[in-house]
Amino acid sequence: MVTSGTVSVKVSLGVGGNSQTPTANVTVNLRTGWAFNSVSPQKVANGSGTGLCTGLLPVLPTPTSNSSDFGQFCYQGGWTYHFSQVSGGPNNGYYYTTSVSNVDGANGNPTAFQWERVPDLDNASSTFYMEQTGTYNVSNPSTGPNGCVSGSNLATQTQRHEAGSVQGHWGNYNNSQNQSSNNLGVLAEAQVGLPTLTSNQYQAQVDNALQSANSTILTATQVQPYPVNDDQNGTFLGFVNFPPAYTSCK
Repeated sequence: MVTSGTVSVKVSLGVGGNSQTPTANVTVNLRTGWAFNSVSPQKVANGSGTGLCTGLLPVLPTPTSNSSDFGQFCYQGGWTYHFSQVSGGPNNGYYYTTSVSNVDGANGNPTAFQWERVPDLDNASSTFYMEQTGTYNVSNPSTGPNGCVSGSNLATQTQRHEAGSVQGHWGNYNNSQNQSSNNLGVLAEAQVGLPTLTSNQYQAQVDNALQSANSTILTATQVQPYPVNDDQNGTFLGFVNFPPAYTSCK
C-alpha cells in the first residue's frame, strides 16, 4: 500500500448465510532516509562555475561603489527519480516513487552551491586590498566615524555573505532546504499518483512538486544577508575605500 485509507472485505457466513463487511483503518507511514542533505558551499575561481553552475557566475571586476558585487553565489538544484505502480491489493495501479537522488537527470551533475569572491580580496598584495586600511574603531566608533574596514575583514565578511552558515546565502539555502516541506527528497518520497493517470502525467505531477519546492529554496537563498562590511551580528566594521581616488574613507 502507498496511501492511507479504509480497507474492507465481504465475508459470507456459509452457504446461503448472511454476509458481513468488516473494515479496518490503515495508515501508511512515510519511508525514512529520503531527505536530501545540504551540499557544501564550493568556492570557485572568478567567473568559473562548474557543473550545474556552468556559465552562471560572472567575472567580477574591482568594486567601485557600494552597488558593486564583492562576491556572487550560484545555487542549482538537481534531481533524478524512479517510480513504479502497485500490483495488486487495495492500492492496485497507484503510482509511487521508488528512489530519488540529487543528481540532475539530464546531464548527471549533482545539486551545486558555488560562490566566488572578487580577486582583489583573494590577494592581500592587491591595491584594493591594501587600501582597506582598517582605521574604523569598532569598539569606539566616535574616534574615527569615517574610518575604513580592513582588507582582512572585508575578505572574511564577503565569504560570510556568500557562504556563511549565519547571515550568508549558503545559510539561507541550508535552512530552507532542510525544511521537510521544501526538501526535494522528502517530497519525492511522498508523491502518490492515482491509477487513472498515465505515467507521463504522474511524472509531470512529481516534477511540478519538485520544481515548486526548488523555486522556494532559491527564493530563500537569494534573501540578502548583512552587507560585506558588517559582521554576522550586523556590527558595522568600517567603510569601503573605492578606486580610483581611494578617498571614500579615511
